[in-house]
Amino acid sequence: MINSLKNLLIIVSITLLVLLMPLHKGYAAQIMAIDSVLTCDLSDNPKTVFKAGDDIRYKINFTTGNFTFLVLLTGQVKGATFQETLPWQCEILSTGTYTRWWDSKLPSDASGQATVCIQYIGIIGKMAPAEAIFTIEKEPTGEAEYVGSNVCRGCHSETFESLQDSSHGFIECEFCHGPGSVHVATLSPDDISIDRSSDLCGQCHTRGDSQNRVEAEDGLIKRNQQYDELLSGAKSFLPCVQCHDPHISLTSDTQDAIISDCSSCHSQTINQVHSVVGLECTDCHMPYTVKKVSSTGEGDHLEGDTPTHIFTVNSTAKSFEMFYQQSGKTFADGFITLNFLCLGCHNGIDAREHDIDWAMQAAGLIHSQ
Repeated sequence: MINSLKNLLIIVSITLLVLLMPLHKGYAAQIMAIDSVLTCDLSDNPKTVFKAGDDIRYKINFTTGNFTFLVLLTGQVKGATFQETLPWQCEILSTGTYTRWWDSKLPSDASGQATVCIQYIGIIGKMAPAEAIFTIEKEPTGEAEYVGSNVCRGCHSETFESLQDSSHGFIECEFCHGPGSVHVATLSPDDISIDRSSDLCGQCHTRGDSQNRVEAEDGLIKRNQQYDELLSGAKSFLPCVQCHDPHISLTSDTQDAIISDCSSCHSQTINQVHSVVGLECTDCHMPYTVKKVSSTGEGDHLEGDTPTHIFTVNSTAKSFEMFYQQSGKTFADGFITLNFLCLGCHNGIDAREHDIDWAMQAAGLIHSQ
């Protein structure tokens, strides 16, 4: 019955158009323009990523020509695992801009990319179909599993290559991000762990002291305690990734590896005497108090080969007060003394030699007023 009515409507419309054409000053009917094809949710919000089983709206925006004529719209939806034919829509329209849509539901087993292709057929000719492409994320089943860094490399090649050039190159992606099989299946950032806390870094950057004490030996901090050093100082609230990009090598690409510097939070500047010789904030607040392989100097002029992450300066403490004894071991306190800041340079080689008492008196002159 419905099909019979549609056929009758088409015949009547054609008859009327033929009869009325002379009244329209001889203009031929123009084929309409398809302005856009969109995929949306049922609230009409445009979306290009859906989940299997979601409700979906296929929408077309189009403009008619300069003649009242019959418009027939239909479409095909083709996915990797399903197909759907959109039912005909039939209308007689005058010149103007219109929107029409079809509401549907994605199959529960749909996944991957799909295409919706919508076409117009008119009384005088037809237009090439217009289409939109969308993605369907299949809901995973079961617990996430480890897939290996080579799988991550497929989508994150630039990050992967950068990581290989860094000191973190030996670390599997999933050591930090957790098992990735669900993320691989859905491609959703909600399905992968992105832990920005310092605790994650602290799994490796510590010597494993249960109290997060900073171990020291022979006047210098022992290597690989960045996490413990951070917790012991006044900047313990800072997450490591506020300053560091963990995917970029600090030694080979320092400019990109450090994503924010001291000036991001602090407005103080270094006085001219020291700034003209290239002194930076980190020279004083991250001095070489850590021994990774070797050390230089002796006494108050002792220097390690790696900067500290304690940051906090105690300008009134003597050099020996930076360390304390506990449980038969030596530990560094939560501050740096001025011998590491000042006397590494004022050693009689890089600058005029001075002692710790001089440094304590001159400390207030470092920052510009």
